[in-house]
Amino acid sequence: MKNSLLKSPLPVLPEIPSLPKDPKAAFGILWEVHSELKGFLNTCEMAHQKALEDAWDSRVKRGVYSYQKASKKFPEIDDLWRPFAKEVEEKWPGRKEEVETLLRALAEKCPPIPGEDMTFARRVWFGSYYTVDNGNGTYAKASAMRSVQQYQAQGFEAEVRRVEHKATKNPKPLMSYEVWVKADTLEIRLSDYRPGMTLVDWVASCWREGVNPRVYKPMLPHGFEEEHGISRLG
Repeated sequence: MKNSLLKSPLPVLPEIPSLPKDPKAAFGILWEVHSELKGFLNTCEMAHQKALEDAWDSRVKRGVYSYQKASKKFPEIDDLWRPFAKEVEEKWPGRKEEVETLLRALAEKCPPIPGEDMTFARRVWFGSYYTVDNGNGTYAKASAMRSVQQYQAQGFEAEVRRVEHKATKNPKPLMSYEVWVKADTLEIRLSDYRPGMTLVDWVASCWREGVNPRVYKPMLPHGFEEEHGISRLG
């Protein structure tokens, strides 16, 4: 895909590299590939924007840039970009699933090794569930607690911390619950890819915490609790 309007190379879909035999080392390498894949669609969008901006700066040299104006001014960029975007759309989901399948397989080969220091693992903002609990943090805390339960089930010490964050444009501080685990970062990542709670245990845990599991999983079948003998009273 060469064209005088395209000054930067196109993003390249990350490949799965040759991995070492040690499963923990292999997991660490593959995690980096997974991180690239997670952000790859955004990387492509930014590259598209950059191609339009470069064309605008080099050819127009006046007026205020906007995506809509540049896209109309240089349709050949979109014409060249379209087949690339289609190829990404076709290959990206499969590549991501392949990497995640390998990560799960490698994680199962690595026994949990607790650490000596508490390490940050996850943050859940109160505002993520504002529409269901009016921002009081009930659903955020329950979500964080289920993460703690999963880490504890694997033999790690874990805890939830309520944290206040100063907001620059809001007189009220932003609130969150943080999950901390007594393990290093790689161990936490491995733990996240080991088998966790069954769906039955997860749903039961939600009701014990006093939250409706369908807030987190809207497609949970009607009657699931009754079928599996789960009490909605906690």
